Amino acid sequence: MKLSIVLTTYNFSPYFDQIVNLIKELPSNFDLIIVDDSSIDGSWTRLMNFKHNTDYVFETYPKTVQTGVSNSRNIGIKLAKTELICFLDQDDSLDLGSLQKALISIPMAIDDNDLFVFPYQTSFTQSGQILYDKLSISPSSISSTKYLAKSNHFADKHSYRLLNLTALAAWSKVFKKSVIEANAIYFPEGVEKYEDCYFSLHYLLVSKNIYYQNAVFILIIICGISPQVYQMHMIGTHG
Repeated sequence: MKLSIVLTTYNFSPYFDQIVNLIKELPSNFDLIIVDDSSIDGSWTRLMNFKHNTDYVFETYPKTVQTGVSNSRNIGIKLAKTELICFLDQDDSLDLGSLQKALISIPMAIDDNDLFVFPYQTSFTQSGQILYDKLSISPSSISSTKYLAKSNHFADKHSYRLLNLTALAAWSKVFKKSVIEANAIYFPEGVEKYEDCYFSLHYLLVSKNIYYQNAVFILIIICGISPQVYQMHMIGTHG
């Protein structure tokens, strides 16, 4: 099963090595699409130098005008050549091993499901030190790796709890390009914050079924703020 990873970047020098490591570790059935929002810190030039001097295969799209992350993600959706798509921010880490294992079971469920949801792990850091890690969903809270939420996601208490815990962010989910295109679901351009909430909610409302997988595949790095501040932010966003 092939998967497109849409990675959006802007002035990504602090995360350059992390992105290069992702490129180097990318399995052959994963397509990486990097859309840059007109970086001005030299990071895009460094990435192009790396690309021209290596055999690693990944797609790049440099924008000449800064138009925001929503536009970058929408471009990535159009460039994707696979049915399955996931989104990645430049400061997040992707557990390719866990994602690869999860994809093994998706072909058996792809016809009956429109959305694939995974737990995510959040690491709170200050001065490069990890304060603590927080897991969005305990694996024990999911009865199996093939838990299937039928029909009404919001009426079923178990489904609603899992949706609430995974929030409405675009990361931690795998989407189907056919559903996105058939329902004209795109990230709202010109919106500076929480644009992924609009996208995810719109997608949820048209999804037939949701497939839950209890393998964590994305690590969200929260730098320079306390867990309490982050928690207050999340309550304000999704409360």
